[in-house]
Amino acid sequence: MQAPSASQSDDMHDTRQFHGTVLLLEDEALIALDLEEFLHEAGYRDVIALSACTEAEFWLKANSPALAILDPMLRDGVCEDVALVLGPRNVPFVVYSGREPDETGLSPFSAGKWLRKPSSPENMLAALEEIARERICRSGP
Repeated sequence: MQAPSASQSDDMHDTRQFHGTVLLLEDEALIALDLEEFLHEAGYRDVIALSACTEAEFWLKANSPALAILDPMLRDGVCEDVALVLGPRNVPFVVYSGREPDETGLSPFSAGKWLRKPSSPENMLAALEEIARERICRSGP
């Protein structure tokens, strides 16, 4: 996934003012690197990329992201527990998966915004902007 060109970026909302950590859970190295680079180019400066459920669970014991992108199927299993932790913390997330929501049957992920792999940078950016707005609405004034 490459960042949109300058002309494409002009047509989208500016995310460069985003403050907070984005938790990225992806076990395929090339996809993770591509997403991380895209996020940085789109203005998301603090990105934590992890590839295993156990790593994410450990990280979440001491940290809380502002947003998250979750591949439900990681190298050590399904990261249901991560989704269950994010919900009560009001952390909105994108579920970035090659599967349709009804294919997994994993209800903790139903709280997320589903985005099917592969996806265009524009679709990922739109999904992130949507969940970022949700976070602002949940936080209130």
